[in-house]
Amino acid sequence: MSATDTNDNPGRIVFVISWLLFCVVWLAVGARLATRWTLSRKLGGDDILTLVALAFSSGQTGAMTVAISNGLGQRINTLSSFQVTQFQQSLYASNLLYIFTLYFAKTAVLALLIQLTPDESHRRISIGLAIFIAFWAITAVFAASFQCHLPHSWQFIGNRCFNLTAFWNYFEILNIITDFVLIVLPAFVMWRVQINWRRKAAVASCFASRALVITAAISQLALSQHAYSSKDPTSDIWKDALCGQMVQNLSVITCCVPYLKPFYLGLESGMIRTDDLRRHGLVGAYGYGTQKSEQWTANSDSRNRAGPADQSNVRGKIAPFKNQDVQLDNLTTITAGGRVKPVDWEARSLDSQNSQVHIIRQTVGWTVNSEA
Repeated sequence: MSATDTNDNPGRIVFVISWLLFCVVWLAVGARLATRWTLSRKLGGDDILTLVALAFSSGQTGAMTVAISNGLGQRINTLSSFQVTQFQQSLYASNLLYIFTLYFAKTAVLALLIQLTPDESHRRISIGLAIFIAFWAITAVFAASFQCHLPHSWQFIGNRCFNLTAFWNYFEILNIITDFVLIVLPAFVMWRVQINWRRKAAVASCFASRALVITAAISQLALSQHAYSSKDPTSDIWKDALCGQMVQNLSVITCCVPYLKPFYLGLESGMIRTDDLRRHGLVGAYGYGTQKSEQWTANSDSRNRAGPADQSNVRGKIAPFKNQDVQLDNLTTITAGGRVKPVDWEARSLDSQNSQVHIIRQTVGWTVNSEA
């Protein structure tokens, strides 16, 4: 492609960058899913949301390609009426798919955060943000669907429409704000995790990669102010379309960054397992143990009679006390309260040999009451 070609038809720049980013998106999602499947042998809800975002992103890239082939970046007086119609219809479809892509990409990040955090207050904040993002997306889809006078709501050239510039300003400003929250919220989540500050910074930086999306969105906001009100929209809208492609694809790519293998290995034996602990009722409101207690029994006579060489065998006789009739002369009750020793997830993790240095240790307190 020569410089003359791109100057005469800048739509070709949009085409090349769109398909380059499209390939990167597929590689990023593929790497994410491969990492998740290799380490846990299952896909989570956040993975499904990422796949849905990938599907909408692929459809949007296809719709934008149709718009490019029908005059995006070219002067409107050089196009036929059929091309102008096809351009408007494909741009209308790409805008709707663009909204859906951003929504599912953001929701995938939130779903991952909800799995990671052991703190109920962080979970409630994440759920509240998810509700807000859903409201933002629903209102945007409704407005974009009926942007112009029916029955040709896709026709924004020579038709009565509401202020499209104001609508896309509203959409992109909230897009920037929600992405900023998706950068800040993981930092608060990591603050409560008991790992060294370097690892905290590394994990937070994975989520901070969404700053690239914010940068592209700010550029789009600045360049789209006169795109829809221009007298030559097919020619002037290409910069807005280019920034939109970058925002969309980077949004999907950055939601895959936290699943890079070094990051995931660092969390597999710790934070991600809190979701399993929670389902088993072993994680409390602050994520570090429940208020439930577990009682264990042992025959104290056996321990008193045992010599130093037999102490390991005595410890092996401790067993759960399950409200059964137990006839013992001397009973020692050991109560674990406040904090619970974590489940031995390393025995169940496929990569336990490689991630033992990342185990998040917890202090276990014991109160021993002896009944003669």
